[in-house]
Amino acid sequence: MCSAVMVIRSVSVGMIGLVIGVHSTANAAGDSGGSVVGSVVDSGVGGVVDDLVGDQKGTHRVVFDDGFELIVIEDESAAENPVQMWLIVRAGSMYERDEQRGAAMVLERIIRRGTARFEAHEIDELLINRSNENNIESGSFVSFDQAGYLAEVDGDNREQMERVLGFFDDVVGIDPDLVSDEQVERAIGDVRDEIRDEPSAELRSRQRWLPVLMRGTLFGDRLPWARVDELDSLSAAQVRNFARAQYRPSRAVLVVYGDVDAQAIERLVSLHNEQASRDVRVPVDARMGKSVADRYVLGTDAGFTTQQSAMIWFTDRDDRSDGDWSERARRFTLADMRTHVIDRVAGEVVRYRLDRLSAEALGLGAQVSVEQVDLFGQVDLVQIAIESSSQSDNAWARSMSYLVSECDRLSRDGASDGEIVRARGALLARWHRAATDWTNQGTQSKMGLMHWLITTGRPIMDMKIWDEKATRLMVDISDDDVQRAVQRLVEPSKAAYLALMSDDVALKNQFLQSDDTSMRNSVIEGVVRFAMGSPLEQIDPEWTEKIAGPLFDPGLLASMNHSVIEEVVDHRGPDVVAVKLRNGTQIWSRRVGDESQDQVHLSATVWGGVLSDQDNNSADFERTVRAAMSAWRMPATESRSSGAVSAFMREHGLTVEVMRETGYVQLGVRGSVDSLSEAAQLMYVLLDQPMIEREAFASWEEAYARDGIEPIELALGKMYNNAANGQAHGEHKSAKITLDDAQRMLTQIVRSGRIDIGIAGPMNAPDMVERVSKYFGLLVERDRVESLSKTVEERPFGMTNRRLAQLSGIEQRERGVTVGFVSDKHLDLASLRGLFLGVMVLNDRIGQLKDERGVEFSIRANVGFSDAIAGRAMLLVRGWCDESELETVSELIEDAIELVVRDGIDADELSSVQDRIDRSILEYFDTPTYWSARLSMLGVHDRSVDDLWTIREGYRVIDHELVSRVFGEMVSSRDQFRVELSR
Repeated sequence: MCSAVMVIRSVSVGMIGLVIGVHSTANAAGDSGGSVVGSVVDSGVGGVVDDLVGDQKGTHRVVFDDGFELIVIEDESAAENPVQMWLIVRAGSMYERDEQRGAAMVLERIIRRGTARFEAHEIDELLINRSNENNIESGSFVSFDQAGYLAEVDGDNREQMERVLGFFDDVVGIDPDLVSDEQVERAIGDVRDEIRDEPSAELRSRQRWLPVLMRGTLFGDRLPWARVDELDSLSAAQVRNFARAQYRPSRAVLVVYGDVDAQAIERLVSLHNEQASRDVRVPVDARMGKSVADRYVLGTDAGFTTQQSAMIWFTDRDDRSDGDWSERARRFTLADMRTHVIDRVAGEVVRYRLDRLSAEALGLGAQVSVEQVDLFGQVDLVQIAIESSSQSDNAWARSMSYLVSECDRLSRDGASDGEIVRARGALLARWHRAATDWTNQGTQSKMGLMHWLITTGRPIMDMKIWDEKATRLMVDISDDDVQRAVQRLVEPSKAAYLALMSDDVALKNQFLQSDDTSMRNSVIEGVVRFAMGSPLEQIDPEWTEKIAGPLFDPGLLASMNHSVIEEVVDHRGPDVVAVKLRNGTQIWSRRVGDESQDQVHLSATVWGGVLSDQDNNSADFERTVRAAMSAWRMPATESRSSGAVSAFMREHGLTVEVMRETGYVQLGVRGSVDSLSEAAQLMYVLLDQPMIEREAFASWEEAYARDGIEPIELALGKMYNNAANGQAHGEHKSAKITLDDAQRMLTQIVRSGRIDIGIAGPMNAPDMVERVSKYFGLLVERDRVESLSKTVEERPFGMTNRRLAQLSGIEQRERGVTVGFVSDKHLDLASLRGLFLGVMVLNDRIGQLKDERGVEFSIRANVGFSDAIAGRAMLLVRGWCDESELETVSELIEDAIELVVRDGIDADELSSVQDRIDRSILEYFDTPTYWSARLSMLGVHDRSVDDLWTIREGYRVIDHELVSRVFGEMVSSRDQFRVELSR
């Protein structure tokens, strides 16, 4: 969106990293060629001095005698991915002299057409072969301060790695005297054609307007795209002079990332080096050196379909910004990182305020973006922009007035405490998500981050390390620190201003077509001055609760150019359909009810991943999971507060339900048929970027302090995990879980778990799937996991294991005794149903014994499951009583069980309980609630749609012999336990 405004192309690298790019949106780098090893710096996790950050473990920086640098980043987790080998040469456009404009790009084109030892087609095979969003060839690029050549190889293929290094030798060792006039002329033609044929309006606007906005600085005078007239005057001699000055070992860095042996890579690279004297590295200082504030550009472009307005701030770094990349990285401290974190929190405050208020001030057709960009470690850039779809000839002016006024308000008054709290949480949630996703990313994506870190002079740290360090730093950052950063960030008097519109809109104001730039720019200056001089209306203090608006950028859907459905796995006409999406999500849908029933229900079951890790089944783990669910009980996302989400839900009549069960969590959204798309949007954002707000977490803490975790779960954790977590109920309440613990758990659940979605309502089932799949197709790809039943290991045969847990500090209403029996193996569906029927019979027998003995104890048997005993069914018989009555209750339970085993279950007794189940099923069978929830759980238990469709028949066909056998096997289980709960 706003890159069209800003002349800067975004690079997706995990942390913010934008480059003034040309050939590729992938930032790049790496090289070979040099000499014998000169010096080695092997970095660990921390720096030598406590407040130095230092490279992550496995990072090796080697400088050869000729000045060539090798950086190897070892990552064993990348064993299944190709090794990235990126050559970076400090030969970007900012190193061109005035008479050399365009030489950087021309030389890169010459190299791609062939080198001393490699033909063009061989080079294309060696380099990463893909296209960026502008359909410009990737694999190599030229940007403002560097040229890059990107290769990836099989880490075990030495021959392939040798070929890449051979090509990199040719690149760095290019002989300028062998570059012919014909080669230069042909390459100039290639670049000229690319400029003339460039389809992107954003690049045209970059070429035309950035020099005006930033005149007198390197950024303004050395854009990567030379003008056509500059290319026409470029001589072959100047291209050769540029190559002679810039393409040398001392100006090159080879970055290798993946599952590699750093020492082996170092030896291999050294074989390609020749003895040469070390050149002095002279990085160009690209800092502004002057203020470009209070500048104005009002421009047009025939390719624009929107009107765009932006405020831009450029701030030079301090004197430490110059120098070699690795040298600057070694000076990077926690104080530098803390400043970065504060600025990012401030940016989030600004983004949220301007984005949310814009819906009311400008309508939903206006989209706000806030970008905070590090330009090569030397200049900080902040851009706030609005893109408006309005065709009104003054839409740009309305947008600019809004930006100026609201930035002026923030600069004067600052933000509210609530906004700062929300911004902190949103930023941490985003970093938690990036850290969780890091493991599953390919090496090419990870290399993008590493490249950005290297070329901005930062130490190497992956997203997991960044998240850990930034989270710790956040604790010591005060709201006042953020407040000062907010006010400093958006001071209108220090901004430059840019507004762009299409030629069609400009025609409505003829003077905008004038060649008189000063007259055009005076128009935008007048808008800015008027906005700054106008009185500010007071903001409604409840604005976050009242503004609904969309929950996510509709451009996400527009960006998808393929069907998200991988295959239809089950189809039964208009009533039932099941599909698998390309990202691993499965959707089941059933038509339930008729037009008189307009409610549609969506249920998303999240299972597997962190929830199925058997090392994570302690009571503390369970408590953290339940704390994480507070994000759904008071729904909020990284980009929308709970107030905004609530406003959206009220507007569309949606409700949310949350359930935590053994092995999975479930999120439900209900609404009318007319709001199905909105319900899917809501569920998508809650699965993709959920965030826990402080109020929601405090509400959970209060509820936990009151109710705690169910005592039986505590006892199971104590008996089966041998955990120190199995203390008394009251002691568990004092264990501290932080909001960040809960947010991190939530992120791991939704990013690592499998997601299955059930939909039910009075609509054609394929239509429902079609309506919602486009939203859920946006979820990140996840591993396919087996059902819980397939992951259960068979328990080895052995003597009966009778466990005992005694918990004290229990409230009156929870005291008593529970007798439990654990199944020896996973029960198939028929056996499980038989067990349910047998338990119903047991409850009848318990009732009869209570009547005969004249006791009034409350005793109840049921079938249970627990994460502490994954995949196994349990028969639990629980009696509520005081300590003095434990044995009496226990005796009655044992007698009732013995009666069922001794006498068996006859056909009439079974038929009676089957009738009761049948009537119960009839009450909810044809309801959206039942079908949406159960459909989404099919994968968890390895069931089919038929198992749901024929549930009544499934219970009816079970005979009394099966029930008696299953019940008898359960109570003779080798694994039994007893839990006593006392005061």
